[in-house]
Amino acid sequence: MRSAEAQIHSLFEHSPLGIALSTYNGEILTYNKALLGLLRISEEELLREGAANFYANSADRAKLLATVQESGSVQQFGVPLVRHDGSSFFGSINMSRLLLEGNEVLLVMAEDVTDEITVEQQTAALEERERLSRELHDSVTQTLFSASVLAQASPRMLKKTPDVAEHNFERLAVLIDGALAEMRALLL
Repeated sequence: MRSAEAQIHSLFEHSPLGIALSTYNGEILTYNKALLGLLRISEEELLREGAANFYANSADRAKLLATVQESGSVQQFGVPLVRHDGSSFFGSINMSRLLLEGNEVLLVMAEDVTDEITVEQQTAALEERERLSRELHDSVTQTLFSASVLAQASPRMLKKTPDVAEHNFERLAVLIDGALAEMRALLL
């Protein structure tokens, strides 16, 4: 039994995740060093401030607690958090209800996933830009193809039907202007 307790204590202390036991009102009962590093806070300040002060939006904490109360636990709850020094980060929180000496407490594990979120957002933005680029390319290609057909047909029509040829030249100018505008939009 002592060996199991020692292993659990070692996991708690050496985990890269910030871990804490807290009450529903946010009082911190115990914590590991990773949590202090994650929140950039001293032990005394953490115990004094409690958990509620680290949520960027108190409504996020209320939603998290309501979900835990209803289902018993929450996994990978993404939430904007604020460190003690005022810097913000995006956290992933796992939270479970536990009974400890007859009292219901919360086991909280938190990690900073800002880099992962940033990469996902950048990837999504790049994919959207590539999609728009393909659409614009297709549109410009179609416009230029239409302009090419008109440009090739108009000189022959000029002799037979000058009015139609003149209309085609006007349409050709509109198509070229449209293609140039689409290409400018692509470059911006």
